[in-house]
Amino acid sequence: MDLDAFVRDGYVAIRGAVDAGTVARCRELIWAAMEHRGVRRDDPGSWPPLVEGMDDLAGEPFAAAFLAPALAAGYDELIGPGRWERSVRPADLGETVVVRFAGDGDARPGGDLLLAEPAALAPLGQPPAEGIAETMPDALDPAAVQTNILFVDVTRTGHPVQEWRQRLAAQGVLVTMVAGRLRMLTHADVTAADIDTALTAWRKAAAELTGPTAGN
Repeated sequence: MDLDAFVRDGYVAIRGAVDAGTVARCRELIWAAMEHRGVRRDDPGSWPPLVEGMDDLAGEPFAAAFLAPALAAGYDELIGPGRWERSVRPADLGETVVVRFAGDGDARPGGDLLLAEPAALAPLGQPPAEGIAETMPDALDPAAVQTNILFVDVTRTGHPVQEWRQRLAAQGVLVTMVAGRLRMLTHADVTAADIDTALTAWRKAAAELTGPTAGN
């Protein structure tokens, strides 16, 4: 596992960790849960852009996927042996399983569903990155944003990362700290208005901590 990448990016992908048969069984259970919510496999007209909050997901395939040897080894390496729960609760699955249906621009053969992960949401991080870069051009490079995860380096401002975090939180924008940088996530259900709200908070924090916007 690339621990340096995890520290740098805030996530790490373990490709091929779960066998195709287990993935297929999980997919069937996800379809069943969505059908309970009116999303029918044979009716594309019932497919919304996004399905989340499926708190009734359960079954052996999910446990098998969660405890796949490659993933369990990864948990041990990242968290530590004996420091994570070897159980899968439906409520937890409902928070982590998000389904995005392919749109006109990225249709898949058969109109299959897509399980959303950071790499599948690549364009979503770019609009807020561009907005933050306009205010703080030294804090991040929008061209380097490849997923829905943003890292903003505020060390050159002379103010602690925690202070920036507190100023943003006061404006209703919650961020985390990873390796000395502020980490933000966008998602498929984040609207343009939500992004504007976050950018307004960044501009206000920058004005309070550095004076006029850094780009001036």
